[in-house]
Amino acid sequence: MTWQQQAACRGMNAELFFSERGDHKTLITAMEVCNGTRDTPPCPVKQQCLDQANWYANNAPYRDWE
Repeated sequence: MTWQQQAACRGMNAELFFSERGDHKTLITAMEVCNGTRDTPPCPVKQQCLDQANWYANNAPYRDWE
């Protein structure tokens, strides 16, 4: 199983993670998915996701996520 298949956000609308500037409600929801809450665990692949996001930001800024 790939790390993407283990992500807590799998199947969620991607717009949750690309909200409009100043949309704090959406930002908080996205952070809860990644970091967990008192009632939910953090995403088990948070670091792998962050690593890939950083790679794309630095190496392929105009490429779609795979």
